Amino acid sequence: MRVVSAILEDFRNLSVRVDLACGINVFVGRNGQGKTNFLEALFVACMGRSFRPGRLADLVRFSAPGATVELGVEERGIVTPVRVSIAGSQRRHRVGGRDNCSLSEVAQMIRAVFFGPDDLDLVKGSPSGRRSFLDEAIRVHHPPYERLLMGYQRLLRDRNQLLRDFGSGRHPPEELLASYEGELARWGGQIVSHRSRYLRDYSPMAVELVARHTGGQLTLELAHECTAGPCGGAIEVGDAQEMLLGRLRDLRGEDIRSGSTTVGPHLDDLRLDVNGRAARLFASQGEQRQVAVSMKLAQLALWRQKFGVTPLLLLDDVLSELDSTRIRLLLDAIAGWQVQAVLTTTAPPDVVWKDDDACFRVKEGGICRVDFDKVADEA
Repeated sequence: MRVVSAILEDFRNLSVRVDLACGINVFVGRNGQGKTNFLEALFVACMGRSFRPGRLADLVRFSAPGATVELGVEERGIVTPVRVSIAGSQRRHRVGGRDNCSLSEVAQMIRAVFFGPDDLDLVKGSPSGRRSFLDEAIRVHHPPYERLLMGYQRLLRDRNQLLRDFGSGRHPPEELLASYEGELARWGGQIVSHRSRYLRDYSPMAVELVARHTGGQLTLELAHECTAGPCGGAIEVGDAQEMLLGRLRDLRGEDIRSGSTTVGPHLDDLRLDVNGRAARLFASQGEQRQVAVSMKLAQLALWRQKFGVTPLLLLDDVLSELDSTRIRLLLDAIAGWQVQAVLTTTAPPDVVWKDDDACFRVKEGGICRVDFDKVADEA
């Protein structure tokens, strides 16, 4: 699978057609010209949402009635159009001749993995960043997981409001709080189980890639840290639900006093140890970024193993945050796995590009293909 073309109409500041190479596509330009907007358009067409915060309506050029992104997706010599249309808060997907397609139907054609500068802070960052990293990976494998996360968040907000009502002296029916705990455990237990099962398959690949890319100098260990209780290995849904429900009931009094839910997948973490010590505390910045790059590549490796195809890889201004050794490692891995990638940068690195790579200049919303040497000379 590869994307051969992308046609954007009134998507933020872009109305362009771009024919993509099958290797690495480098988009070069100053900040604010539209490079990240182009990556965002590809991601929205594949995943139905943006990797940026905000509303769908924000994706439409000011004063335009709507925006469209159409990708030409080639599989075994056949090109199928995958189109997303955005108007207000609504989006509609079309795949080939089928309108109103679900994200699951889109996922049968194409999926995308995004890698941005924030991902390089995966090791030393907050638990919320590691949860997002894990959830994003599961979305690529299992698109309905998105609805599961959204449903859990709605229930969590409702239970927290009930807890505050109890704490302020109002007295909603206690049966209502118990009912929310049951639903929160039902949805949250599914999230815990999805995460544990994904990590069962993912962890060996991440461990192997860290060891390979550091010549055996670094060893990585990953552990799923659940606030509800032990969840090593792949925990079954029913077991996770029962464990979470018990903890919610046990902590009800404490939660009423604090006005918030103190246990559940919204507070879980992914522990990363390097050479037997907490990576966020003891690994150097270079080692932390090496682990982050390897963990992202492991997502692609697992996808190839399970499904035989690789998602489109989108990298937003990542190269500027890496040293030359790690840049070469990343680019070699992309080329070796025959991954189609689209990356943005203010200046391409001084490396030898391959024949199936391409370079594009982005300026004031315009995109044109140029030679690597010409862009390097201008930089």
